[in-house]
Amino acid sequence: RRRTMPCAPSCTPTVLANRAGAFSCAARLGWLQSTRGGGLTEHAACTTVAGEFPVECGDCAPLSLVAQPHAASRVVPPAAPPPSPPWHLLKLPRPSPPPPPLPP
Repeated sequence: RRRTMPCAPSCTPTVLANRAGAFSCAARLGWLQSTRGGGLTEHAACTTVAGEFPVECGDCAPLSLVAQPHAASRVVPPAAPPPSPPWHLLKLPRPSPPPPPLPP
């Protein structure tokens, strides 16, 4: 069965053409949707391929997975560094005096 609609807007022809091992993302999606490949729905095939090949085919993850990722797969961003204190409160070292002039 030939796919006619992408899994998600980000699942572009370029992404579908990406090589994921020996086969393209599109070929893997098509195989999983075929009778011999398991007859998966488009959503299930996209979920499977995007999960198995996140770098190559990850943009084909269905929007429902992108919008609400599983709690275990969420990446927690690092905490923001503390704000800098106001400049007038910083104890900056005094600049060193200039070197003496060189003799002529």
